[in-house]
Amino acid sequence: MKLAQNTGSILAAVLMQLSSSALAQVRPGSEMPDALKGIPPAVCRGSQETAAGQGTQGATVQSKQPDFSCALAPAAAANYVQQPGAMLADLRAASEFAHFHARDAIGVTPSQLRTQNHWRDKPVLLIGSGKAEGDAFRTCAVLRAIGYSQVRVLRGGMPAWLDAGLPVDGAAPSPAALARLGAAEFWAEGQDLDNVVLLAVPPERFKRELPFAVPIAKATPESIRAVLDRRKKETKGSPLNAVVIAMPTATTDKEIQALRQALAPVPLLAYAGGQDEFAMQMREQYAVWQAHARGPRKPPCNG
Repeated sequence: MKLAQNTGSILAAVLMQLSSSALAQVRPGSEMPDALKGIPPAVCRGSQETAAGQGTQGATVQSKQPDFSCALAPAAAANYVQQPGAMLADLRAASEFAHFHARDAIGVTPSQLRTQNHWRDKPVLLIGSGKAEGDAFRTCAVLRAIGYSQVRVLRGGMPAWLDAGLPVDGAAPSPAALARLGAAEFWAEGQDLDNVVLLAVPPERFKRELPFAVPIAKATPESIRAVLDRRKKETKGSPLNAVVIAMPTATTDKEIQALRQALAPVPLLAYAGGQDEFAMQMREQYAVWQAHARGPRKPPCNG
């Protein structure tokens, strides 16, 4: 059974155990964990229509395919936002926005964008965190479908904005620090088939959860480009979201940034937390799935 077909509250409760940025990257259509297969939605028979209607706007975004034609290269961002009436829409969490943001940006949610009709004829640049970027491209697809005529997505999100030397308000970390992934985020990015996932570390402890990951001998621009070139030929140029790479635990921000700059404008996200941290995260995750699988499947019905 596919994840898009299992939107019951049990799954929602399970996935909330992970970080929100990581969960955003679990694509509709990706495989559901075995522990959750076959569990019916936790709703009463008479309330299924109501439950199905909850979060309709969010479901609309998640069900849309990413529109990668929305991508705007960082080098073009400065000119884009200088257009009359241009709007910088920061899609990150409010806490991240409060810490730092692109100058003149406003913190906004996709649902707010969908309800602001007076923004639809303006140049709008969507900026995410650089992680789970598929959501930004899905949001762009939804906005275009409802009449936004000039909406784009900054490819690479805030790390790319910083790489381009564009102004920010607040204390921004280094782009490389922003591009680092936690174990849950790394797993979630690995479920997105629009990413290329690379393992510049021994692959044994990663391959079960990341079956499409490609081992490489060393994290160099040349080895990464070789994989990207092969992917381009095999997929006949299908869109690429980001390169996601597992690197040795001793990897420094300087080394990550050097890779990012060499591969630009292709975004690069890096996990350097090690195999043990990843294995621990997966054990905890499976334990949560299994606990919910054993729990009550349907709440009591009233009336």
